[in-house]
Amino acid sequence: MKLAMIIERAEFLTAEPLEGLILFYNEILRFPIVAGGESGRITFQAGSSQLTFVSAESTEGKPYYHFAFNIPANKLDEAKAWISRHVQLGVEAGEDVSYSASWNSHSVYFADPAGNILELIARHTMDNEVDRPFDAEKDVLNISEIGLPAHDVRTAVDELEALGIPTYKTRDDSFNPIGDDEGLFIIRTVGGRWHFTDKTAESFPIRAQIRGIGELYLYENGQQLVIEQNKIEQSRGECGMDHTVLQVGDQVPNFKLQASNGKEAELADYAGKKLVIYFYPKDMTPGCTAESCDFRDFNGQFAEHNTAVIGISPDDLMSHEQFIEKHELPFLLLSDTEHRVSELFGVWKLRSWEGKEFMGIERSTFLLDEQGKIAKEWRSVNVEGHAAEVLEAVKRL
Repeated sequence: MKLAMIIERAEFLTAEPLEGLILFYNEILRFPIVAGGESGRITFQAGSSQLTFVSAESTEGKPYYHFAFNIPANKLDEAKAWISRHVQLGVEAGEDVSYSASWNSHSVYFADPAGNILELIARHTMDNEVDRPFDAEKDVLNISEIGLPAHDVRTAVDELEALGIPTYKTRDDSFNPIGDDEGLFIIRTVGGRWHFTDKTAESFPIRAQIRGIGELYLYENGQQLVIEQNKIEQSRGECGMDHTVLQVGDQVPNFKLQASNGKEAELADYAGKKLVIYFYPKDMTPGCTAESCDFRDFNGQFAEHNTAVIGISPDDLMSHEQFIEKHELPFLLLSDTEHRVSELFGVWKLRSWEGKEFMGIERSTFLLDEQGKIAKEWRSVNVEGHAAEVLEAVKRL
């Protein structure tokens, strides 16, 4: 069975101050902030995809990209009315709506403060119509296109097809989309003009996580597009991280994350102790607060059994510090903003809330023995009574 091309996350460079992007994406487009603010990066939830910008003040030139978001097939007019209240729409031959007969789609184009070219596209080939007024928080469905300018389009397409991403519609040596209606890379010649803009296509580095394929790092070397698969995972030698999900009995590789005490914490810090690692979705939310306070209340008893407790979520350090101060949490909270450790444990998953899908933490807890092996796991945790159950497991270990 052919798999859909799902763009789970995309990461772009930017010379724009992050404050301007936060104002645009969070306050205007209504994309929730997932993580960031520190270390020159910010991540937004864009439907079921995540969109990250990384400060690149030293990068030659001013990076800009083209990317698109799917919206319901019947909501282009309402989406246009909404976005045109905030930005100026791109115009081509006197029209501010693009219609593609071959793609059977309508779309509108506009720019963000960094000069990126954004597109809202309603694909009439997709069964995603909704019977209600357009709602930006619900109806920006996912990142559906990423532009990839290349000097050698044919070779770039060949290499991406070798990864399992098929050409969309027809092959072309100057403009060749690959993927499907769920997600596309738009491979086009460097120097060509982007549709509905006065900007030419220039190439800047991109990271993209594609479901079933992994993470791709894509950049031009001056002659052709270079495609490195799973570059981040392969660079984590000290952690040994890959796409294999840890299970009970597995030795957990050493990992390092920034901690709420302002230092870097690593698994090796807990050698010779039992360790409870609880993954939770978000600071200050009711379920996560109840769970964290329960672990707080049992912390003394865990310590009596040579057991430490740590919490891990995608929140940044400032959020963790506020969470700890408000609820007097006695243990460290680690910041997994890029969800690398969460993926290692298999708790970074597609979730849904009020009919909207997104990637996030599945509340889960792992008990490690003194040698760093997983002795017990609890996935899809029900908060009530959970900390007490983990304590009983510690006592039996």
